[in-house]
Amino acid sequence: MSAAPHRLARASVAAASATALGAAGHALAGGDVPPLGVLVAALALLGPAWLLAGRERGWIPIAAAQLAGQQAVHAGLEATGGMGMTGGLVPHDLMLQLHVVAAVLVAGWLRRGERRTWEVARRAARAVAAWLRRVLAPRPRPAVAVAATTGRPALFAPATAVLRHTLGRRGPPRAA
Repeated sequence: MSAAPHRLARASVAAASATALGAAGHALAGGDVPPLGVLVAALALLGPAWLLAGRERGWIPIAAAQLAGQQAVHAGLEATGGMGMTGGLVPHDLMLQLHVVAAVLVAGWLRRGERRTWEVARRAARAVAAWLRRVLAPRPRPAVAVAATTGRPALFAPATAVLRHTLGRRGPPRAA
């Protein structure tokens, strides 16, 4: 499940995109778009979008939700007087078909956003997990060498690691 602020942001984007595209379609069709109708449609879509935003969704569930959402936007705008069917330039059946086209477009946009959002979340989770593994991993303790003859710890631990860099010189040092 995603955290509440992240979930609210995703639900708001889904509800706002469906409402804006539906309202724009109604305005282009010759109907007026009352602010109350836009608010009713947006709030009606926010609840179901919140419920669906709990995990990553595929294109089909997003498209189905957008189809239902576009019908809710259409009904909300019509109920608040946003589309007087006698004054509209587009017949009612064509308007419903345009809502289907809008739902498919919005579903495609939202699916792309879903994929990218969850990809970023997965990358961030992997980065945090790798950092935690490095920070919390137990560190090896240096070995304490015991002198074979005295039984006391040696002053220096034996060099068991291979030297990474060596310097080899031949001959005596140069005279200055």
